[in-house]
Amino acid sequence: MEPIEKTVKHFREEAGFVSATVVVFGAEFLEEAACRAWVLRRIHGARAVCPGCGSEVGGLAADRFWGGLRVKCADCGKWFTAATRTILSGTRFTYAQVFLVAVLIGLGWTPVEIAAKVGCDPLTVRYWEQRFSLHG
Repeated sequence: MEPIEKTVKHFREEAGFVSATVVVFGAEFLEEAACRAWVLRRIHGARAVCPGCGSEVGGLAADRFWGGLRVKCADCGKWFTAATRTILSGTRFTYAQVFLVAVLIGLGWTPVEIAAKVGCDPLTVRYWEQRFSLHG
């Protein structure tokens, strides 16, 4: 078994979505809000942007965006959430489930093992593996 320092260094160097979850995982990620904040920052960086026109969203709308709520763009009028046009689009997983699936994939669990823990089908886990690999 590899020493933990070597394993953590390896994950940091990869910098992919899955490996990053393994590095940062801790007790705080047992909270939905912490998972949502981490996942959204990983996807969007520090900017809340309308997927329709690219305008940056600020003020109360930005708070709603980072809270996972619907936002209406002041410039183009499009309604959207932080999940719109991302790897989260059209999914029914909570942010905590997304984070947990990524951690377990990063730890080398099989889709069957992950599905049993998360409460989904192994094909759903494979679907998430594909989404994560496309996102980096």
